[in-house]
Amino acid sequence: MGASLGKLVVGMTALERAARALWIASGKRAELWDAQPTALWRIEMEKERPIYLDQARAVLLAIREPSEGMVSDRVIRAHGYAGDIDMVWQAMIDAALSEKPE
Repeated sequence: MGASLGKLVVGMTALERAARALWIASGKRAELWDAQPTALWRIEMEKERPIYLDQARAVLLAIREPSEGMVSDRVIRAHGYAGDIDMVWQAMIDAALSEKPE
């Protein structure tokens, strides 16, 4: 993924930022995602944006369960956290999934 994701737009949900990153990684121009609504923008984005939001949602659902390495004792000790870190991770992903794109 050599393409830069550029400046993330303030006010986007995590899901929208992920969808935008997938959009850019697929070779599309960030300016089109970020553009103000015009006739061209509406035509392109009404069909494309939901696809990328669905893909981003699928990614978040896929990583909802932390890997063993993410919750290993070494990681927990390194960050000084002794709580139920996998529940915190899941809660954060759930919160990202529940945000409504604008």
